[in-house]
Amino acid sequence: MMMIVVFFICCVWHWRHLHMVAESRRHAQMMKRGFNNMPEECKPGGHGDTRSLLDWLKINLFGSPDVCERYFEELMVDPTQEITPAMAIAETLAKFFLQPLQHLGSESAKLITNFYSYCTAES
Repeated sequence: MMMIVVFFICCVWHWRHLHMVAESRRHAQMMKRGFNNMPEECKPGGHGDTRSLLDWLKINLFGSPDVCERYFEELMVDPTQEITPAMAIAETLAKFFLQPLQHLGSESAKLITNFYSYCTAES
């Protein structure tokens, strides 16, 4: 029972951590661009038909990311919506079980290295 409570607390803690990381990434992107600096491609009436055609070709034929879509996604999507409970549970499970194994493996490697460093090679 205590293991379930600890796991639940770890899930909530990790979800909060993931949320803060997503929020800091969003703020960093907005600070790089500037809060009032909307890209020229996104401004209505900012360019003519030729520019619209070139933007459409760039996005659809060459696979270039849509600047407006990324801008409005960064502006409108709340980091709370980006981090799902399933994502937090999966990452918590991985850390809960695999991180102790990582420490066990590194200590075992030290033990084996030290053991074989004192063994002499007989020829």
